[in-house]
Amino acid sequence: EKQFRDLFDGAIEGIFRTELCGGITMANSAFAEMLGYESPSQAISLITDPKTQLWLDPSERSKVEALALEHGVVKNYECRFKRKDGSPVWFALNALTVHNANGKPLFYEGSIAEIAERKRAEAALHQSEELFRLTLEATSDGVWDWHIPSGEAYFSPRYCAILGFLPEEFAASYHEWSDFVHPDDLHLVKKAHAEHIT
Repeated sequence: EKQFRDLFDGAIEGIFRTELCGGITMANSAFAEMLGYESPSQAISLITDPKTQLWLDPSERSKVEALALEHGVVKNYECRFKRKDGSPVWFALNALTVHNANGKPLFYEGSIAEIAERKRAEAALHQSEELFRLTLEATSDGVWDWHIPSGEAYFSPRYCAILGFLPEEFAASYHEWSDFVHPDDLHLVKKAHAEHIT
């Protein structure tokens, strides 16, 4: 039992147990720290209604409960919780429905891992991609990008239009693109590409 307690308290993920329709009955130190509580006991005593106190969107709690009851387990569910001070934070949630010998659901056990940094990176990437898209739409130049290891290629809508094609009609790889090059010029084009890469 001491070994289990040491693993429980020393885990880097927040581990918890919650009643089906009630509060938290067990939590480890990481769980309390991630949510801004001084200790697991404080989190357990203050969080009497997880649905409204923890979940930024209380309807998500109902959704996760339904999934856990139907499938027995929920894996890597991305959601936002509220810290003790009310600030939102992104977590990946794993939850398991624990049943008695007769198959009756007793409580939920689960873990949370903070993914705020990953969500910020995803948002920054999305913003960068959107800026790139707007730039492509604003320019009169045809733009292309070739992923050499896979052979996949991207050709902007303007690039396709210059050549008289709709985007869905044009090539999606370097190999397909080369079919559009005049046979007399193909060896020169490939030579230029090779020299640029090396």
